Amino acid sequence: MLPKITSQSTVRPHQPHPRRLVSLIIQLAPDTLDKYLDKSKHLGKVDMNTVEKEAKEISPEEEERQERIKRMPILEQCYNLMDFEAVARGVMKKSAWAYYSSGADDEIVRPSQCLVT
Repeated sequence: MLPKITSQSTVRPHQPHPRRLVSLIIQLAPDTLDKYLDKSKHLGKVDMNTVEKEAKEISPEEEERQERIKRMPILEQCYNLMDFEAVARGVMKKSAWAYYSSGADDEIVRPSQCLVT
């Protein structure tokens, strides 16, 4: 059975920008570039004082989400999966919520957690 694909469907909740990915690789394994990048491609060290900072514009939707995060209940107030889902739906980014709420890969575990015994 093939899943229904909609405009809201997503493969991954977040796809990092290539520069952030390189930065992450360098943080996790500092010698990675030395080992695997051809020496002719090494351009030297980057002076971070010369790098322009990107201005981050926060959308009204993101501002509302940040406010909901501030008002999020404490963990002890969530008693079951449905409580967690209600909070997560309000505080997660839409693409991340779409991924997790779909059951991620197989949707086998999620329905069984919703059963009332």
